[in-house]
Amino acid sequence: METGTCKIGCIPGFYGAVCDLECPENCKDGLCVWDSGICKEGCQAGWFGPECKKKCSKNCLTINCDFQTGRCTGCKTGFQGIECNTSCGKNCVRGACDREGRCLEGCKSQHSGEFCETVNDESESRTSTGIIGIVVSLISMIICFFFIKKVMGRRNRSSTDE
Repeated sequence: METGTCKIGCIPGFYGAVCDLECPENCKDGLCVWDSGICKEGCQAGWFGPECKKKCSKNCLTINCDFQTGRCTGCKTGFQGIECNTSCGKNCVRGACDREGRCLEGCKSQHSGEFCETVNDESESRTSTGIIGIVVSLISMIICFFFIKKVMGRRNRSSTDE
């Protein structure tokens, strides 16, 4: 008795119990598994997922991404993450970072660290610079005072000797 089901598969480009469903449009070469509709050879450029219905991130370095996971081979400048959907830290010079978010060209002023996440307090450096300046000035004044006292002492001795 005929049931109308396909027992050995479908012609290329179709799938389903009676081979009446077209393979997803973004399957590479239009081929899919006859009983599930999952793309057989992967996806056309720019698509991923079992049925190639998900678009690769526009922030991928190239149009292609891994057809199963959507992972980009690299990210455009300013983006990070597996699918390059996260912006680099705002404190990276020119917004350039690697896939993990480490700044590639250094940090903007007042920031440091691999991810430029540490804020360098400018007032601390100004305070320590100011203190150093005061100490140097005081030492210079003390040296000048003793030098003048010594010179004046010699003059006084030489005038009393005459």
